[in-house]
Amino acid sequence: MMFRGLQLWGVVMNKLVLGSIALFAIGVGSSALAADMTIKAPPRPPAPVSYNWSGFYIGAHAGWGWDRFGFRDPYLKLDQPISFLPGLFVGVPLERHFTGDGPLGGLQAGVNAQLGSIVVGVEADASRVNIDGTFRSTSGIPGVLSTSEGVSAHLKWLASVRSRVGVAFNQVLVYGTGGVAFGGVDGAGDITLTIDQLGTLSAAASDRQTHVGWTAGGGVEAMVISNVSAKLEYLYTDLGWLKHEGPAIIGGTLASVVPPGISLRGGGDFKVAVHTIKLGINFRFGGPMLGQY
Repeated sequence: MMFRGLQLWGVVMNKLVLGSIALFAIGVGSSALAADMTIKAPPRPPAPVSYNWSGFYIGAHAGWGWDRFGFRDPYLKLDQPISFLPGLFVGVPLERHFTGDGPLGGLQAGVNAQLGSIVVGVEADASRVNIDGTFRSTSGIPGVLSTSEGVSAHLKWLASVRSRVGVAFNQVLVYGTGGVAFGGVDGAGDITLTIDQLGTLSAAASDRQTHVGWTAGGGVEAMVISNVSAKLEYLYTDLGWLKHEGPAIIGGTLASVVPPGISLRGGGDFKVAVHTIKLGINFRFGGPMLGQY
């Protein structure tokens, strides 16, 4: 009987030991499972991209220009003074203004240096321009005589060398610019005198000159892809007053009254001031455009 009790006691102890081991195993497994189910921290976002505007660039542009021309003090003079007409000079103290507009397109190149958020640089550009302006007026005494005067100007090209100073807002650059400007201008003028019952006498002259002046404006430029940017730019260019003078062509039914061998020159002062808006694209090289903070 005692042996049977001991046997029963052994069975109970074995079950208790096995139960403890099972509970321990379950606890260890639960801890491991809980550890595996721990929420992992999300991956760190990529470092923000920093755009560096330093380096050289070349590009192209196209746009439109609005011109205000001026013309003043037209004159006719002897090309080679002769004895019986020494120093012949006929001038009219008048001033005319007229406008024109037209397309433009060309190339630019420059270099920038970025210091913090400040960007400084130098840019040179040249544009083919097609802006014409004309003015014509008539006056006289009805039934006796009348005059018709005309003047025209054609801005054919523009070029400038400018400094640029701007502030970079990462991939966007806002800047101001200014410098010296050059422009090719064709100027022409004519006058026709009509005398009733007699006929007409006309004189016309033209000349091409390079005007030099100043330009100023501003723009915004944005990085499109690495090393390629697009810009929108406004410039006001004042090319000042400059004298144009050329050989005068005499015509009309009364041209024969001008003695043979006499040559005349005609001229006047022209002024050019133009507003331009340009869209451009620049290709950058010479330095990395993308960096990491």
